[in-house]
Amino acid sequence: MSFNNVIGQEKAKQALRQALENDRLAHAILLYGPEGVGKRALAIELAKAVNCTQAKSDACDLCSSCHKISSLQHPDLKVIFPGPAQLQVEEEISILQKIAEDNYQAVGFAKSVTIPIDKIRELRKQASYHPYEGKRKVAILLGADQMRPEAANALLKILEEPPGTLLLILTAINLNSLLPTILSRCQRLQLNHLSRAEIEEALLKRKDISPEKAKIVAGLTNGNLTRALLLAAEQDLDEYRNIARALLEAALWGNNTEKLNLIETITAEKDKARLEYLLELVLLWLRDTLLWGEGRQDKITNIDRSDETKKMAEWIDSKKVAHLSREVESSLEMMSRNVNPELILIGLVEQMSTSE
Repeated sequence: MSFNNVIGQEKAKQALRQALENDRLAHAILLYGPEGVGKRALAIELAKAVNCTQAKSDACDLCSSCHKISSLQHPDLKVIFPGPAQLQVEEEISILQKIAEDNYQAVGFAKSVTIPIDKIRELRKQASYHPYEGKRKVAILLGADQMRPEAANALLKILEEPPGTLLLILTAINLNSLLPTILSRCQRLQLNHLSRAEIEEALLKRKDISPEKAKIVAGLTNGNLTRALLLAAEQDLDEYRNIARALLEAALWGNNTEKLNLIETITAEKDKARLEYLLELVLLWLRDTLLWGEGRQDKITNIDRSDETKKMAEWIDSKKVAHLSREVESSLEMMSRNVNPELILIGLVEQMSTSE
C-alpha cells in the first residue's frame, strides 16, 4: 500500500491513516524533521491517498490517479520547491522528474534558493478552482522554511481562508524559520532520523553494493537516506573519511603550515555541502573515539577502521572528546548561518588545538 512506500516513520503514517479513515484530515499538514528522512516521500503518498479512487485510508498504487500523482502529472497536484531567483522552466521540469523517479534522491541547486511570492500567488489563484478530475486539489510546498517573508505572508492568506477542496502539505527542517501564525494553522507531524537498519535495508534494495558497505554507509549518514544514497554511489568514500581524520589530527597535533595547507585544500572547491559533511565525519570519528574509550566497540560507526579508532582513544580522553565535539557542532551551526567556510575552519582548528 501507498504509505508503505515511505521508509519508517510509522507514527506519522498511522496518524495520517487514522485521519483519512475518520475524515478528519486537516486542510494543512506540516511534515517536519531532519533532512533525508522521507518528508517529501510522505507528502506525495498523502496526495495519492486523498485522491485514490480505490481506497480510503491509504492509496492502492494501481488506479489512474495514483499513477498520475506518482509521476507528478496529475492536473490537481501542484509541487513547489525552493529554487534560484531566475529558475528556467526546463530546470523546474527536470527537478520534478527527478522527484518522481525517487522521492529520496537529492535534488536542488548549489546556489542560494528560496520560494518566491509569485509561486504562492499562482497557487492562491489555482486553489480557488474546483478539482479537474480528483477529489481534492493538493499543493505540496517542499522546503517551506525557505520562503521569503512576503511569500510566507501570501501563504498565510490561503491558510486563513482555505478553499474547501484544497489540501496544503508543507515540509520543513527548521520550524523557527516559519511564521508562528503559519505553524498555528497547520497540523504538525514530526519525522525522525531513520535507524541504521532501515538505511541498510533501503541501500541494499536500491543500490548494487555489498552488505558491508551498506552497513558502513548507514553508520556514516546519521539517519539521512538521501545522503546515504549519494554516499553509496560515491567512489571516494574512504577519501572523505581520510580527509576528516586528517583535519582532526592536524587540529590537534599539526604545525601551522600543515593546518593552513589542509584548510586551503579543503576549501578550494568552495563546496559548502562537502565541508558540512566533512565536519559531520569529524564528529563521527570523535563519537567512535568516545565509544571505544567506554568499552562500547560494537557501537562504532567506522567499523572497518577500528585500529585507528583505538589509537585515537588512547591519545585523547573523554573530557577532551566532548569539548572537541562541541567546537565542531558550533562550527556546523555557523555554516548554517552562511559564515565564510575558510574562516570557520581556521577558527575551529585554532579552538581545537588550544583546548585542554
